[in-house]
Amino acid sequence: MKNKTLLTALAALTVSGAAAIGLTMTGCGHTHKYSEDWKSDANGHWHYAVCDDLKEGDKDYKSDYAEHVYGGDDECDVCHYTKTPAKTEYTVTLDVNGGTLSGATTLTTVNGKIASLPTPTAPAGSTFDGWYTAKENGQKITADYKFTGNVTIYALYKTAEVSVTLNKETLTLDIANLEYQLSATVSSGAEVSWSSDNEAVVIVNEETGYIEALKPGAATVTATVAGGTASASCEIVVEDAYYLIGGEDSKWNKAAVFGQAGVVYFMPTETDGIYKTGSIELSAMSNFQVAKVGITSDDWWKSAFNGDFIEEGDEVLSKNTGNNIAVQKHGKYTVTLDLTGDKAVVSGVCDEVIDDGEIEYIYYLRGDMNNWADADTVADAGEYAFTDNGDGTYSLTTTLRKDAKFKVAVVNMDWNITLDARSVAAGRIADAVTDEVQLIYASSDYNIQAGVAGDYVFTITVEDNKATLDYTFTANDDIEEPTLHYYIKGNTVTNNWQTNLSSDYELMETEAGSGVYTLTITLTEGDEFMFVSCAENDDGTVNPAQYGYFNAGNTPLTEGVTCVISGGSNYKTTKAGTYTLTLDINNKTLNAVLAS
Repeated sequence: MKNKTLLTALAALTVSGAAAIGLTMTGCGHTHKYSEDWKSDANGHWHYAVCDDLKEGDKDYKSDYAEHVYGGDDECDVCHYTKTPAKTEYTVTLDVNGGTLSGATTLTTVNGKIASLPTPTAPAGSTFDGWYTAKENGQKITADYKFTGNVTIYALYKTAEVSVTLNKETLTLDIANLEYQLSATVSSGAEVSWSSDNEAVVIVNEETGYIEALKPGAATVTATVAGGTASASCEIVVEDAYYLIGGEDSKWNKAAVFGQAGVVYFMPTETDGIYKTGSIELSAMSNFQVAKVGITSDDWWKSAFNGDFIEEGDEVLSKNTGNNIAVQKHGKYTVTLDLTGDKAVVSGVCDEVIDDGEIEYIYYLRGDMNNWADADTVADAGEYAFTDNGDGTYSLTTTLRKDAKFKVAVVNMDWNITLDARSVAAGRIADAVTDEVQLIYASSDYNIQAGVAGDYVFTITVEDNKATLDYTFTANDDIEEPTLHYYIKGNTVTNNWQTNLSSDYELMETEAGSGVYTLTITLTEGDEFMFVSCAENDDGTVNPAQYGYFNAGNTPLTEGVTCVISGGSNYKTTKAGTYTLTLDINNKTLNAVLAS
């Protein structure tokens, strides 16, 4: 096509008589010379004069001028000039793809490009990543990107790197400062949820972050951003707190957590390490110890402060025979616990003496014979109340079965005054039954125990505020020992050490009259348990009241037993499994076999 057009153009030049490329033209007495190459502009092309007497702009400077000849493209078929195509601009539509954008959502290119693109607001939890040619696997739009048509581009986002911080990273609480408001700052503004990894020590409101300490210990409280994208934690230590056990709370109830009703706490003072109670009322002969909050096991006393910690020379507090701390007068007292030295020191101040007038003490037996019931009145004590002889002595005649255990208490004073084996007159207690007069002996918990069934006359003598117990004994062949049944009980075995008379928990005698009882039962690891005996009633039913007991304190394990160990005064399993337990009441031993 181009060749044919070129021949046509050359033919036209010949007809017009114009000089051929490289030829000369004559006129005005001079022959002009022209270039063999074409010169061009947007409108046409020509040969130009190369002689010295013509310059650009002169009349004859250009020769063979003609318009461009285009075929099927933008290049001239004669001089090969390339024309600039007409400029075309495009519309670019912005798809914010879940975000928000203020302003126009369409833009027009300039020379096929967009100089700058807007930044949309990303959805919650995201940040803007850029504009792309597609929602997936598209090309990112940059300042150099050239558009070739009308197009929609898409805003894409990436998950925001959320950060969260707390107003406290560590926190120490004590009994005077049990609560605290934690707060979280989240970079994305998202909500958080709160949790504690030890709710026995610290609880936290899941929505607000408000925390409350329950007892001494450690806990970690964590704030987690919705979706679990980020979290932050506060390490919390609840310092040891102390309370007065005994005293007003004559049942010696243990404080498991802060804020327990009826508990007298030692509160921090302005001096670190020194704690005081409020002014509390204590009756005459009240005795107590200073224990740690949260220790509820039977060995709580191992970490408590007793009479051995009374400040030297203290005229208010004294140590009683049970090694407790005691006060002699009814009154109001402030008790101080000083932990600043190497050894804790307990001291007391009597804020006010309360005059009770003449106090009449009514003593009574409290033990197996009355199921260890407390007596608030003489009528409650009944047949076990002592008679006041008017000369500083008190007496009681009663019949006791063999192995009956008891202490001497005071009516309406519960445990404030208690006479136990340590109060028996010297030489009247034996470690085992003998043929001599020592017919009662002390068990491991300082109970008094009848070694032989018979009639006892007990006499209490009070001198210099100290009471001692003496007795005489008369054999009684008419006493019939009841038929006994033997049961296992424990914290988890029978629900908080309750005696359960179900056959599932009863040990059965291997042979009539053998005194050897056995039970096969499934126990979990760490189960604590003991055994009790219960008497059979006349109608053949069993009285659930404890008649006697067998535990690690008075019934040793058979040699070689390892699957059961001594757990304080109780037994404890070392593994979970099915156990065969054999109790020999003849020699008070326990054998245990764990099924393989």
